[in-house]
Amino acid sequence: MQKENTYAIVESVVEVYFHKGGVKVKRVSILVSTGNLGDNIIEKGSFYEGVKRDIDCFANDAGTADAGPTFLGADMPHNPIEWERHDLELLLVESRKKGVPMIVGSCSTTGTDKAVDRYAQIIREVAKERRLGPFKMALIYSQIDKDELAKRVERGDTEPLGADYPITEEVLAQTNNVVATDGGRADNPCLKFRSGCDSRWEGL
Repeated sequence: MQKENTYAIVESVVEVYFHKGGVKVKRVSILVSTGNLGDNIIEKGSFYEGVKRDIDCFANDAGTADAGPTFLGADMPHNPIEWERHDLELLLVESRKKGVPMIVGSCSTTGTDKAVDRYAQIIREVAKERRLGPFKMALIYSQIDKDELAKRVERGDTEPLGADYPITEEVLAQTNNVVATDGGRADNPCLKFRSGCDSRWEGL
């Protein structure tokens, strides 16, 4: 029996405005329909229950540490492409109906440049097949060039983020792909709800 995915409505303070010396805070509702996009396809019943709410943004991550390093090393998705397409189509169609943003992080498990392009192509195909109206889409690439990283290692311009040991030339030589985290920077124009893009496919 297939496990049913449930949705979560996340109430978050995402925008703060300074107005007449005071602070005006806007709260938004974010629909998070699955913990790992494409892993165990979104269950439509619970998803559409969430869609009934007053949603300001659809957001999902498509990566997981549970898959281990193999898929990043091989630059290949952990989940079946058909399942990822299924989930992306649900999110895209409903976000366009509501006219609200859609955000996906860690595209196709790995978040590599190739994975970001893969998701973007799926979105283009779905938009054409479903005859969706025009919308803005941003692709945020975060894969790091190994040669550039090697130069920083040589200069001593790196530090571990919770790792037990610093990166070395030896470690880097055994590494196939490196992807950075963006951290959801507030200054990223793609993440602005009013002036940014409708859809973002991120390699985060």
